Amino acid sequence: GPVTVECDQPIVFSSPTASDNCDTTPTLTFTDATVPGACPQNFLRTRTWTATDDCGNSSTASQAITVQDTTAPVIAFQSDIFTNAPKLFGNVINYTAPAATDIVDGASTATCTPASGSGFPIGDTTLVCTAVDAHGNIAIPVVFTVHIEHVTIARRVDGLAGGLIPVT
Repeated sequence: GPVTVECDQPIVFSSPTASDNCDTTPTLTFTDATVPGACPQNFLRTRTWTATDDCGNSSTASQAITVQDTTAPVIAFQSDIFTNAPKLFGNVINYTAPAATDIVDGASTATCTPASGSGFPIGDTTLVCTAVDAHGNIAIPVVFTVHIEHVTIARRVDGLAGGLIPVT
């Protein structure tokens, strides 16, 4: 029956056997034909075996193996971010998005929402990071949280009793 293998796995055809009424050891040869897929890592390879006896009589049989990339990228773990901020909204948080790796495409960077450099409110914001390889395989999302604690900054104001007022 039809066989499908992942693109990073070897293509292994099973070896046929041939028998003949007169020739006890018919010769086995093969040819391979490849039909490209949507990308270089996806294709169909058909091996056609030919058994030939001493008299030149022959018979053929074919095996087909589909090679494809069905493995999604993997996103590295991302630790939560803990920080303090003076504003209730719009605190710009920069972070490095986690790495993603794929068996075909190699290393890349996940895309996270909200993006690095976005304004974040006080409290906890959950971020979701995703990655998709060139063949449309979608990684299991990685989730992490940005925890922002509100801090009050005291500024010295000359001429006021006590000299410090909280600024939020």
